[in-house]
Amino acid sequence: MTPYTILDLGPDDMQDYCRLFSSAFGREPSVGTVCWKYFENPSGPVIWKGAVDQDGTLVAAGALVPELTSMQGITTVLYKCTDLMTHPDHQGKGLAKLINQILRDALVSREVPLAYTLCSKAATPSFLKNGWQKVAPFQNRFKPAMQLRMGSMMGKGKTTQSVHSSAQLDASMDRFEFQQDLARISAVRSADILRWRTSNPEFSYGFIYSTAGTLTDGYLIYSIGSANTLHVVDVQSTTADRTVERNLMRAAEQKALARECRGTVFSLVAGSRIDSLLAEMMYLSNPFSSGPMVAHLDFNVLSLGPSPLNAMDRRAWDVSAFNYDDI
Repeated sequence: MTPYTILDLGPDDMQDYCRLFSSAFGREPSVGTVCWKYFENPSGPVIWKGAVDQDGTLVAAGALVPELTSMQGITTVLYKCTDLMTHPDHQGKGLAKLINQILRDALVSREVPLAYTLCSKAATPSFLKNGWQKVAPFQNRFKPAMQLRMGSMMGKGKTTQSVHSSAQLDASMDRFEFQQDLARISAVRSADILRWRTSNPEFSYGFIYSTAGTLTDGYLIYSIGSANTLHVVDVQSTTADRTVERNLMRAAEQKALARECRGTVFSLVAGSRIDSLLAEMMYLSNPFSSGPMVAHLDFNVLSLGPSPLNAMDRRAWDVSAFNYDDI
């Protein structure tokens, strides 16, 4: 008989959860961040499970955050597995496997075909033991400040269309014609979802917009990382060609230079929709397991039923915008 009791967690458990998070990961999130992530998501309610010991102390937890997703143009809800943790004093007792199985059962009961996670490379083996499959490592495409300055001096950093910046999501985005990738599994964008994504209390976001006449035809969202790098979180346009997105990336590079950032960064899975544009714009990557700008995340998937695409093929996914809280 297990000495642990499994519970559904809710708002009243946030303080205990933050203490567990601190013990497991060495840093304590704010209650505001937990509230934002789990209870303000416009895609729906979180599935949040925890285990308490015989004293009623929360010692393990895990969550499934809903993600409005397009699968070949069909909108559905998939889930992101996040914050799977066990208190150090209770590790090695099967709690991670137990929480993982309970979360899996919750997905099966909802007939969800797929779940994904962005986890540290150190955590991937634990996921693999519990039925997940590693699809691909995350990679950072980056352009250092010296390269940005050289491009600016040669005129390659100039924008060719009208752009403007803002510290918040413009009202014009309520009328923006968001595009869905009909060939891949991708996050659904909407003005409401972008407002939620960029209200994460742990980050400050900036926005760059491209306009054609009176209409917004493209946007880029960025955040300044702790290492003073400008991270591009998402970029999209209403046109099929890459002209607007290229222009927005150039505007972001100029923003990085003006702020004296160390460079610009885009985190992705190789072969993602935006990857070819970044290669064309001479973004670099570190092919080694250590050194500057190495990404420390893996993209893993749990398959629970039939899906229209081979979800274990990295080319089936456009992971842009999936990593909104993992900069």
